[in-house]
Amino acid sequence: GVSTVCWLLLSSLAYLYLFQDNGRSFLKMKRINSSNILILSVLLVFTIQPLVGFLGAINNSFSFPESMVAFEQSLKNMEEMATSLINRMLSDRSMSGILINIFIIAVMAAVIEEIFFRGCLQQLIQKIVRNKHVAVWATAIIFSLVHMQFYGFLPRILLGAMLGYLFVWSSNLWIPIIAHFINNFTAVVLQILFYGTSKYDRMENFDLKNDLWLLPISLLLCGVIIYFIVRKTPSEDEISLEIE
Repeated sequence: GVSTVCWLLLSSLAYLYLFQDNGRSFLKMKRINSSNILILSVLLVFTIQPLVGFLGAINNSFSFPESMVAFEQSLKNMEEMATSLINRMLSDRSMSGILINIFIIAVMAAVIEEIFFRGCLQQLIQKIVRNKHVAVWATAIIFSLVHMQFYGFLPRILLGAMLGYLFVWSSNLWIPIIAHFINNFTAVVLQILFYGTSKYDRMENFDLKNDLWLLPISLLLCGVIIYFIVRKTPSEDEISLEIE
């Protein structure tokens, strides 16, 4: 929590103070006028999970050549350290421990990471490259790299891109913040309820043989949800009028 505040939040606040006249306006942290976009965004978080799991399985199946065994082992050690840290945090099943974990992993991570990555970095990249798609995917890659978990690299890029596009479509930073919170909160709750059981292992690990049937369903549902989100996206004229 301290690391997140000191690195991501303080650097974001410094950037906003030094280079933006109105930080809140720049971040687009405004009231959510459409509950439909919020509901659709939350649904998207759940419907995209089979795709996230598939990419995770692909990521985990990747193996390095023999000449890079030492590098591969260092990545695995980093992964084990990160997993161990999370497991130690979530091993506290007291009410105070659960609330603290939800606050750090779900609330703090969602708010601070979205302010830094989508609110500041993505908009800065878009200003430089003048292409929202490049900005979304470049930010998603950096977002994944910063977490320093190679075996979660691909699925985290997809989640980062989803959050980036939610920001683009809604022009409201609260939408990706809430989506990020729902994603992390659900993961914390599932781990608290099922960690160490066969159910948790089944939910956590996508089976490339038995679970592939979920992919076309996930793609279809995601496509439908995205279609309705984009339909409800305010036009450039509406956004300009709202800013004025």
